Amino acid sequence: MLPRYGSSQHTGEEPKRKRMKMSDKIFRGSAGKGVRLAAILCALAMILPAMAFIQADTLDAYDRTKVRTWDELKDLVEDGPEEVYIILMDDIIDKSNDDAIVIEDDRFVDIDLNGHKIDRKRGTEDGKDGRLFEISGASNVYISNGTLTGGHGDDGGCMYLDNVEVHLSNIILTGNYSDGDGGAIYLTNEALVSIYGGKICNNVCDGDGGAIYAEDGSLCAIRESEVYGNRAEDGCGGVLYADESSYEFKKSNVHDNYCEESGGVVYAEGVSDSKYLVMDNAIDNCTMSGNHTKKDEDCNGGAVCMIESNLIMYTTTFENNYCGFDGGAFYAEDSDVIVYSPIIFRNNNAPDSGGAMRLHGGHYDMGILTFEGNYANNCGGALYINNDCDVIMWDITMTGNSARLDGGGLLVGGDDDNTVEIYGQIIIKDNTAHRDGNNVFLREDQVLKCGELSQDSRIGVELQEGKGKITKNFSKNNPDVDAARLFFSDNSKYYVALDPDSGEAGMYKEGTSGDMSDNTNVWICVGIVVAIVALAAVALILRSKRSKNQ
Repeated sequence: MLPRYGSSQHTGEEPKRKRMKMSDKIFRGSAGKGVRLAAILCALAMILPAMAFIQADTLDAYDRTKVRTWDELKDLVEDGPEEVYIILMDDIIDKSNDDAIVIEDDRFVDIDLNGHKIDRKRGTEDGKDGRLFEISGASNVYISNGTLTGGHGDDGGCMYLDNVEVHLSNIILTGNYSDGDGGAIYLTNEALVSIYGGKICNNVCDGDGGAIYAEDGSLCAIRESEVYGNRAEDGCGGVLYADESSYEFKKSNVHDNYCEESGGVVYAEGVSDSKYLVMDNAIDNCTMSGNHTKKDEDCNGGAVCMIESNLIMYTTTFENNYCGFDGGAFYAEDSDVIVYSPIIFRNNNAPDSGGAMRLHGGHYDMGILTFEGNYANNCGGALYINNDCDVIMWDITMTGNSARLDGGGLLVGGDDDNTVEIYGQIIIKDNTAHRDGNNVFLREDQVLKCGELSQDSRIGVELQEGKGKITKNFSKNNPDVDAARLFFSDNSKYYVALDPDSGEAGMYKEGTSGDMSDNTNVWICVGIVVAIVALAAVALILRSKRSKNQ
């Protein structure tokens, strides 16, 4: 056995004996248990009152000032020190005047609502003006653990934020009303609001942004929150309107919001060039369900509507959303969208085109998407692509979608320079169109540009012209692969085969060979008939001459 480091075996020295103190003898003796217990009780008797005193005075790590009324809160915030920590000791209900609490001039304010609420009792259409907060001047404000409600203003019923940072944690933001934009919050001049936990619910505006309106390079980040019942009664963005501003929805349940025009949850127009540009617009690990627009023409995107904007999406489900025209859940025009992880579109509905998604120009790199049970009353039961789109799709599944007219799964529009590239495992089958193209319908000269496709892919296709090419770069990226194994025809009059000359998959009419022409056999038959007729005519002429000679 090896000697332990520091022992006498290791050092060669006699170990020193530790002398036991009298106190040790007492505590280790026969009476030790009783003495120890008495000492513990005495210590607790001294410590507990001290702890209670500390808790009563500071309540947390900060020396917070207690307030109980609107006037106390307003005076302390507006006229107190530059850095102030506050805790509410009761609900604050104020109906006294129109003045909001004003925070400006580079202040730092931290308010713990302590489970209470601030209610101005004005959050209805006929309520008097009176926001809760007006914050500006590069201030930093933290508000946590309670409810902000009953505000009313021209823009921003609860808060008007100008070039500030406001952080709301475990806040219920509800029952606020704006005669203009932003039912609860209005952000301008590169303002920032982060909302973590809690709820954003039942806020209303007469303009855009049922809950929040952001402009001039501002940023709105909503995380781990429940967002529902917000309404833009006469505009876009049931929850958020982002005008050249940035936004993020993360790990949130966003449901049953409404707008009169486009974007039942978010309407984003333009791209921010502010200091927050490092943060991409994002929808990450969310559920968006039951959101909708008014059932009217030009009301697009039951959940999301983007115009010349950008977005990254991660692991989100869009379910039971509907719009008034195009894009039951999602409408994007001249925008850039990237999808990195599983997105599910389920049971969304569009009265016109794109039961789940309508892409109208722009650039889209989208992978690991599932479309199921979506419906379009016109074309593109799951997805409608047109107007010079550049789309890359990989690992896509479209099943059980339907359209009243064409393209039960996917429709790629004509008269445009669309590029639709597919690779990986593509499953587009078991969809229904009540006119043409149960699965994929390609109008005019549209084709599917093929990368390397999984051998498990199954893609039903129909061409508007009936016959012709359906792929580009098929053999180049899938050498020695039978096109008919991956593609099949949605029209029983045609079949899929590989053209040996071009190396592309194409549609051929039944009874013809695979050379991109459905008329070859017809012309052969015509030639045979003409030859037979000619021979018959010659025979008749010869017979006539013989009869004359006789």
